[in-house]
Amino acid sequence: MESQARTSPLCQAPRSRDEGESEREDEEGTSQALRKRNASLERVLPGLRIPHPHKTGTTIAGLVFQDGVILGADTRATSDSVVMDKNCEKIHFIAPKIYCCGAGVAADAEMTTRLAASNMELHALSTGREPRVATVTRVLRQTLFRYRGHVGASLIVGGVDFTGPQLYSVHPHGSYSRLPFAALGSGRDAALAVLEDRFQANMKLEAAQELLVEAITAGILGDLGSGGSVDACVITETGAKLLRTLSSPTKPIERPSQYRFAPGTTAVLSRTVKPLTLELLEETVQAMECTLSLELYNSWAVDTKKLPTGTPRPGGCHPGTHNPHPGSASHQVLTPYPPVCQASTRCRLLNKSVGFGAR
Repeated sequence: MESQARTSPLCQAPRSRDEGESEREDEEGTSQALRKRNASLERVLPGLRIPHPHKTGTTIAGLVFQDGVILGADTRATSDSVVMDKNCEKIHFIAPKIYCCGAGVAADAEMTTRLAASNMELHALSTGREPRVATVTRVLRQTLFRYRGHVGASLIVGGVDFTGPQLYSVHPHGSYSRLPFAALGSGRDAALAVLEDRFQANMKLEAAQELLVEAITAGILGDLGSGGSVDACVITETGAKLLRTLSSPTKPIERPSQYRFAPGTTAVLSRTVKPLTLELLEETVQAMECTLSLELYNSWAVDTKKLPTGTPRPGGCHPGTHNPHPGSASHQVLTPYPPVCQASTRCRLLNKSVGFGAR
């Protein structure tokens, strides 16, 4: 019998940490080649600054009440410390009775929910039934898990199907939870504090809406990345109702006075005037032809009253006739020409319209 020699793991040469990481990453299906490339570029080029991920700010929440589900979100979109949008829509449509709140990267959340909405529409057309909330959640978490967290979208899915109202929270890596209330985003700590303190099972719509507004308001006031107003979406068995600007916890600051500075407050240190040398390269003269209706022409002549009817004008002709010899004695003008056609030397009558050619 032939024996096959096996090398003990203790006798193998130790591998570097980068090699072990790359093998594990390849097995998991992700690649960090760009990260390693950026690290090498930073070592080679000391002045190069590789862009790093920015902190995103949002407060989204949802809860289950007696007749359905209510979702809420703020309306501020930020990029690092800059407010990019003050009235951003963070409640996305998935199905007629299923909506989704998105936090994290705005583009990732928008495109992920659009993809899920398209898939659910095709699913409904192929099966002839309304999509379930669990089906939407499964599609979303499988999409996020496929990218291992590189799609930065934290989602709260809420809706009503034949099993009743349901609420799910889906994290960027694909994990999910089914809860009676949930909050995600940078302001989730303040929102969860309000929800955990005041949430009750089988709440009425008015009480649930008031609790949701207070939870989103707490996130707005306790987090600089959240702001604007409060949007809500009420989903019941009869349908969904989107409520824009349900509450505005922060009001714009009104300036008590205007800043007015007298001329000369800021001194001008130097002034330089450079004349521009212009050269005419090409000149083009284009012929223009205008067409006026006979009724409009006559009404203009009556309103202007610049010239009496029958006043002769050299080089013109009556709108209703055509004289090939403008200088003849029989050539007269019964109505004056409009200003745009005073330089005209010819006219024609076409289908109750008078055309003037200007050259």
